[in-house]
This record gives sequence, C-alpha cells and structure tokens, in this order.
Amino acid sequence: MGQRASDTRGITFEDMRVPAANVLGKEGEGFKVAMLVFDKTRPPVAAGALGLARRALDEATQYSLQRKTMGKFIAEHQAVAFMLADMAIGIESARLVTHLAAWHVDKGEKNTYHASIAKALAADVANKAATDAVQVCKTRIFSLSFVILIEI
Repeated sequence: MGQRASDTRGITFEDMRVPAANVLGKEGEGFKVAMLVFDKTRPPVAAGALGLARRALDEATQYSLQRKTMGKFIAEHQAVAFMLADMAIGIESARLVTHLAAWHVDKGEKNTYHASIAKALAADVANKAATDAVQVCKTRIFSLSFVILIEI
C-alpha cells in the first residue's frame, strides 16, 4: 500500500565466482552490512507509512464532519469518534518513535531497536488507519467520488 515506486525483487546466484578485485567489504560480512543499512532506511519507511495514515485520518475526519445521519454529523456518533481518536493515537505514537529513530541516525548513534519499532508500528498504524477510513467513508466510496485509497 503506497509503495508503487518500490520495485523490490529477490535474486539468486548459483555457482557464482567473484574476482577478489571486485569483492566489496570482507567476505561473510554482507548480512551484517545489510542490517546496518536497515537502521538508516527504516525511519524514512516509517515516515512514509505515517504520511499515508495521516492522509487517511484527514480524509475520514473531513468526511465525518460533512455527512449527517440521524440529524447529526457522523463524527458526533460515538463509534466514529472513537475510530478517529484511535487513528490519531496510533499516528502520534508512531510519529514519536519515528522521530526518535531518526534523531539517533542524525546523532550517528545505533538505532536498531527504535528503527525496528518505528517501521513496524507505523506500518501497522497505516494499515489500520486506511481500513478505518474506509469504514468511516464507505458511503462516499460506493459513490466513486472519494480519493482515499485511489490516490494513496
């Protein structure tokens, strides 16, 4: 969801020989290097997921303050209000740990723990926010005039 530009593939080399002059780093250390790269890339991935979650919350909130049922805005119904509140709680929690992980990167510190939490939490929050936004906005989605999962 939201990763159309990320064309990730697996590749396998069998019986491959690499000349010593073309070896990068020390033999057997590739996995360790790859894991260190994740420390730097997880915070931006988390930030992207947060952007998706925030957009879902913004669209759901905007719609819930326009649509009325039983004489009041759907945002005033307890179930919808709780859904929007839970989305906001998740987004703010994931945002804080993402900022913490990025702060460690900026300081040149090891951030494996916080970067892993940030990426996992932000991805879960984005998925839940998108799902909940669809529930809040379902009448608008059925009319095909809504953008929530089309643009994201």
